[in-house]
Amino acid sequence: ESDAKPKKIVLINTAVKLACKGSEEEILNLLKQLEESGVEIILCGTCLNYFNLLDDLQVGSVGSAYDVVKSLTDADSVIRL
Repeated sequence: ESDAKPKKIVLINTAVKLACKGSEEEILNLLKQLEESGVEIILCGTCLNYFNLLDDLQVGSVGSAYDVVKSLTDADSVIRL
């Protein structure tokens, strides 16, 4: 709801499950709203593959390990949860 939004959200490890079928509807809707407002959502492709979730992706885009690392290292600040 804030006007200040992150430029990107990077989901790695089990966090990729948040953007896939089976995740809570409220979480999926919030991620979709963020993406529609211009926030780039990148998911670790290796993680999606490991959890066999590539076909279940609902929001965001599949990124490579390079995309994930570049996003994190290029960022002015990173919030980890």
